[in-house]
Amino acid sequence: MPKNTSTRARAEIEKRSAAERRKLTRFLSKNGMDEEKIKSIDPVILNVSWMKAKLDDARTAIGEDGITVAYDNGGGQTGVRENPAFRAYEALWKTYLSGLDVLLKLLPEQAEQEQVAELKPASALALVTR
Repeated sequence: MPKNTSTRARAEIEKRSAAERRKLTRFLSKNGMDEEKIKSIDPVILNVSWMKAKLDDARTAIGEDGITVAYDNGGGQTGVRENPAFRAYEALWKTYLSGLDVLLKLLPEQAEQEQVAELKPASALALVTR
């Protein structure tokens, strides 16, 4: 991949990650988290936001390629296997949910559960297949 394409891709990820970071910060603030606490957990917010942007990209790629892919090992063996990108997606998904859980557990008790449910999707497979 040419360097300028890679640089553009990184810039796009950073742009979407920053937008997600602002969204999460607003969500936390709106649901009762004070500014000092938000500042102290900014590294978690930053990483969760980055993972969200990467998950979006991976979901698009998997949507184009499928959850399974054909293989031919050159030795006469062919078949269908799980897309390695989906396995990576699942691992990143689990890490993303862990980070999101950390943030949500820090919210005050009175946080609106309906809004919290919107922020946290049901499953990785459901997101990939929609």
